[in-house]
This record gives sequence, C-alpha cells and structure tokens, in this order.
Amino acid sequence: MKTFKSILLFVFATCVLISCDKDDDNGDVAGNGTGSFMYDGNDFALNKGSIINYGGSGNSFNFDITLGSPSLSFDQFGDFDGTGDAIYFELWTDQQSGLKNGTYNYDPSSQSDFTFTIAEVGVGCDTNGTCTFQDSARSGSVTINRSGNNYSLSFSFMTDTDEVITGAYEGTLRSFSDI
Repeated sequence: MKTFKSILLFVFATCVLISCDKDDDNGDVAGNGTGSFMYDGNDFALNKGSIINYGGSGNSFNFDITLGSPSLSFDQFGDFDGTGDAIYFELWTDQQSGLKNGTYNYDPSSQSDFTFTIAEVGVGCDTNGTCTFQDSARSGSVTINRSGNNYSLSFSFMTDTDEVITGAYEGTLRSFSDI
C-alpha cells in the first residue's frame, strides 16, 4: 500500500508537471475554503484544497482531492509548501467531466462509479513529508456536493490503526486537468 509520504510526493510532482503544461484559466487559483477533520479527539483546520483530473479510460475516471491546513500554502506550481496537516482522496467516477454529487464508498479493489480507492491522513507533516501521525483508510465514505466552483465534502473513515477520521470542507478547490 502506498505511504502518505509517497502519495504526497507523487501529487506534488504531478502538480509541477501540470502547472508547466497548462495555466489554470478558470479563475479559481486559490482553492480556499473552511473545514476541519477530527483525529484522536482533536480538531485540525482545513482551509485550502486541490482537485486533479488524472483522466481515465472506458467508464472509469480518476480525480484526486487533497485538503490542507492553514499553515500550508500553494507555491507557484500548485504544490503544498510548509508544514501542517492534510487529507488525500483518490476518487473514481464514470463521468469524464468531473466528480458527481453523491456518496463515494471505500473499495480498494474497484475503480467503479462512486468509489474511492485511497484515503490518507497526515498530522504534523514537515516539508519532507514526514508526519507525527499518518495512516490509510480501510473503510469509509466521502460525500460530495458541488455547485459551480464550490464544493461541500464530508468524510468519515476508519484507518488501518483503528483511528476514526471525520471531517468536512466547504469552498473551492484548485483545479488541474488531465496529465
């Protein structure tokens, strides 16, 4: 299974490649919002996010969402810089143009509509991707409601170490397209 550090590094590297390929002309560069997630009885703020369209084939299309804490910032390439906390989801849909409204359920062996194959949480992460706590989902769901450029996400998942992560985010997501 992928580690949180590997996924973050992969997402960051991909963002760099995408940013060099195509400017984000949709006017939604910031990816600002409000939200939080709970881990071990503590709330961790989320105020920014990104969505990356990895494309797909047939009836299966991959969109990755990463949400970050206020202490993180986007650099000129759309990568997160700094230290802080993050949540990552790899979601699947049968709609090439974007994620549909509804509930996505965890299924690591399926890339079908309304599933997610990976969810990662990182708390107290440094610039090298090392976190004081990091873990992967083994069950759970993500509910998405999108209206224009605004997203409302709520999520709850159980990690491999039996931690329950719950949270929500409302706002825009910095958008990247096919790589």
